[in-house]
Amino acid sequence: RKDVGDNSGVWLGPFGYCCAKEQFLYQTWVERITAARDIANAIYYLHSNGIVYRDLKPDNLGFDATGTLKLFDFGLAKRLDPDYMTDDGVYFLTGNTGSLRYMAPEVARGEPYNQRVDSYSFGILFWQICSLQTPFAGFSTRMHAEQVVQKGHRPRVEVSWPLSWSDMMTRAWHPDLTSRPDFDEISVFLDDQVENLKNNEGEVPSRASEIKAKKKNKAKVTERLDVDTRISTTEDITSKRFESDVV
Repeated sequence: RKDVGDNSGVWLGPFGYCCAKEQFLYQTWVERITAARDIANAIYYLHSNGIVYRDLKPDNLGFDATGTLKLFDFGLAKRLDPDYMTDDGVYFLTGNTGSLRYMAPEVARGEPYNQRVDSYSFGILFWQICSLQTPFAGFSTRMHAEQVVQKGHRPRVEVSWPLSWSDMMTRAWHPDLTSRPDFDEISVFLDDQVENLKNNEGEVPSRASEIKAKKKNKAKVTERLDVDTRISTTEDITSKRFESDVV
């Protein structure tokens, strides 16, 4: 966020940014889409081994000393036993599992689900990678439950983003899990995007000089949407989530 802000040039109001370092901004897109590709490949590996991750979020991602992206904290990962799959292709698994900000609606509602809950989380995370902003910032847990879980509210997709990126993103966070892409499709798509970008053939936002890197507001209250629900075993999570904390 800071690097993009420092290289976006001078803000001229309705005219956008002037004197931006376009090549640097292009390179930041290469790095971000590469990271998204690596995340997708990691989840694809888990899914190909019958494991649903259920806690995809920035806190569980990092880079080692060589710059290789790593996925860690498998406390909520679950092996899916085909013997327990219903005729609808879903499983009766623990509800309200993960962190609300990135949690698929069906998980929050305690409904049966499958590995495509990770697709939803990825869609929200992909938006964050592209926008450099925190999804649902300022939402209380009650607002999230009402607007996101029940009414299907999603972050605003920027019109300057390539349509193929926006399509993948919005399909991934579709309210109906059967409409979401699996990670074999997501991984192949992002592999192609990275290859094209590295060859200077890929699409990037048409207004690359207008990437707005907003400063992250310091939270004044507990960020409950990022709290892992598994940390509480004695309290009623369902009722606690409706406290007035704002993220």
